[in-house]
Parts: sequence; structure tokens; C-alpha cells
Amino acid sequence: MTPKIAFALSVSALVLFSGGVAHAAPSTASGQESVRTTSSKAAYKMTAKERKVLQLTNKARAKAGCKPLKANTKLAKAARKHSKDMAVNHYFSHDSQDGSSPWDRIKREGYKYPGAENIAAGYPTAAAVVKGWMNSKGHRANILNCKLKALGVGHYQKYWTQDFGWK
Repeated sequence: MTPKIAFALSVSALVLFSGGVAHAAPSTASGQESVRTTSSKAAYKMTAKERKVLQLTNKARAKAGCKPLKANTKLAKAARKHSKDMAVNHYFSHDSQDGSSPWDRIKREGYKYPGAENIAAGYPTAAAVVKGWMNSKGHRANILNCKLKALGVGHYQKYWTQDFGWK
């Protein structure tokens, strides 16, 4: 399958929004490492691929003069749940099949300051998906928005989600 990046408001991979949402079940896949994240006393188990997306995203932001995004547990749970839902239910959209928007999913996880979402499918590595996003005007704009402060990354099978936050 050719890697895909959804792009645009609500139908594609880029969504700017103001409201938070999400559910998430931490993966039990091997290769996870505890990474301290904001807004939680407990460590969140970020996979190596998710951690690499955060690192590469922050590297791109540094080149643009932006401060690094901080990993956020609530955003990460929302992102991972959305990636898993897309894989399990065989769809590709910002809106879940139950009608939940990115805002709804992030709010369910308790995050109050959502900013944007990028999604992609079919990329085998973190480097490939970040490169794909950086080659897409709208996704790149999300990554390089210096006003965004937090990031949750979710990867499940071939699906990738970045949920960004304002605080």
C-alpha cells in the first residue's frame, strides 16, 4: 500500500481545532520504554517508534526556531487509541466511526487545550512518516507551529497519529 497522509479539515490528515478529546489503551508491545510525560504522575510507555517521531518532530521544530514539544500522556493516549481504532476498523479519517472528532477523543482523555492533529498510514518507520508530514504543507504547518507546546504520538500497525496541544 502506498503511504497516505490525510490532509484538510475533518476529511483529511490535518485538523486545527480548539477543544480536547480522546481515549487510549497503552499498547503492550515489546520495545516500549518508560518516558516521563507532562500532566501525569505515572510514566507513560512510549514505543520506540513513537519516541522517534517526537524526537524528529522536535528536531524539525528546532531548525525552525521553535521550542521542543513536550510529550503529554493524555494526548498520547488519544493518539494511540485513534491509530488503533483506524487499524482495527479499517478506515482512515480524523473522525472516528462512532462520530467522535479529534476534540471529542482528546476531551475523553482529560486534555483541555487541543491544537491540531496529523494522521498518516502506510509508513514503515518514524523517519518516513515525519518526512511525509514535513513534505505536506498543512502537516508541516502543524509541526512548525511554534505556539503549540505538547504532543502525543500514537502508532498502531501501519497507522500514525500526532495530537498537538496548546499547553
